[in-house]
Amino acid sequence: MPPNTLGNNPGTGPVPFVVTSPSPNPSESTFDAESGLDENDADNGITVYWRPGCMFCMALRRQLGRHDVPHRLVDIHQDPQAAAFVRSVANGNETVPTVAVGSVSLVNPSIQQVLAAAMVHAPGAVPDGYEPPSPGRLGRIVGRLLGG
Repeated sequence: MPPNTLGNNPGTGPVPFVVTSPSPNPSESTFDAESGLDENDADNGITVYWRPGCMFCMALRRQLGRHDVPHRLVDIHQDPQAAAFVRSVANGNETVPTVAVGSVSLVNPSIQQVLAAAMVHAPGAVPDGYEPPSPGRLGRIVGRLLGG
């Protein structure tokens, strides 16, 4: 597994990439798609990059709504700078959903991965009372074996 990926449960799909560069605010003219820098991105909230017809995007958006997670939506088909940002963090691909959480970007994450990143990089976006799921039996065994 490449060092820039999060853990993945077997059978749950692609592993999201994590990129530690400032998240963009494509609607502002200060965003530089090449560097990923945006001098006006001070809120460090959650931004979901999506495109129409993407079932993974719809599922993540539904889960974010179900958990009352505040987020901003950016359609990469309507915003060329947003599409450039997604390509910059997804190995040149326009893979969506791509989620920017503060200074971290996740490609095709689960709701748990988004909330885990938010707990560290955008605590104001985490719903009150949210508790991350406990590891299952196998996770506890591996944790003990690895000294965790």
